[in-house]
Amino acid sequence: GGGTWSACDYTCSQTRINSVLMNDGKCHEEKALEFTRPCHVQACGRADPCRVPFVVHAIIKMRGVVASRWNKQAEELFSDAFAAAVNWKRKSSELLFEPGDVNVLSSSPWRASDETMFGETAVEGGDEELGMQFVVEASIFNFNAAVPQYEEHKGASRAATCRESDLRPLAETALQVHKELSRANFIVSLVEAMKKDLNQQIGQGNHVSAFTSIFEAGSNLVQLSKVVTSWTIKTDIKGTPFKGKGRSFDGIFPFLLLIILAGAIAVYDSFRKRRVPLKEKTREPRTKSSKSSTRRHVTRRNRSADLNANDDDLE
Repeated sequence: GGGTWSACDYTCSQTRINSVLMNDGKCHEEKALEFTRPCHVQACGRADPCRVPFVVHAIIKMRGVVASRWNKQAEELFSDAFAAAVNWKRKSSELLFEPGDVNVLSSSPWRASDETMFGETAVEGGDEELGMQFVVEASIFNFNAAVPQYEEHKGASRAATCRESDLRPLAETALQVHKELSRANFIVSLVEAMKKDLNQQIGQGNHVSAFTSIFEAGSNLVQLSKVVTSWTIKTDIKGTPFKGKGRSFDGIFPFLLLIILAGAIAVYDSFRKRRVPLKEKTREPRTKSSKSSTRRHVTRRNRSADLNANDDDLE
């Protein structure tokens, strides 16, 4: 039967070897049926920001998918179909990402009680299993990244380098992914892609039964399935040799933070100095007023004393 894809290694590739049932009653790996494809997840994923500067996440809920039948084959079927649905009707040279760039981060039962999490009206029977919900990640790969030579003896490669000008078109690619996910018929495209791949899986002896209900029930369960939301994450380039116009930006972020902090202190200090004279000016008239009132009071008292003295002289 058909095997599953290996983990994505530092060379950004993964391998799948199919097995064949031999006369001894055992399955043996057939080298002639070995396949290799590019991938940009796991060891060749967002940990290297110049290779994968953006990742797009999406939450998808699918009615009728049976969680108890979920397995590795079902996950790969879903991942391949997800890539095919996003790249629907695109030429091979226009793909936004490839199947090896998709990673299912989470797969869990979709229960009626989960609806309240997104502000929707809860369906009766909170424990009823409606299907499955998935958190999917798609890597936006930078083909212009300068990848250092793979060091075989260390089993790893150094971080790639890239230019600031690489980011703008890749950000546009991420935006295009969101537009595809917001298509009204995206789930229809996803299910159709799974059906197409499933025929190949069955031909190889891999019948993925987790999706049987949504396939057989027609469009009813498909219409009840949905893309809940999607968002883009820009991978952290701190500590990465990120080149812009031929200059290295490694370690520039602490420097920028220091400049911002110094600027904030300078603005605060200037604002404080401007407020102090205002306070003094505000207090000054009050001081003068109190002095003048005191003087007026003393003057009046002196005048009354003088008048009394004059009266005594007259007597």
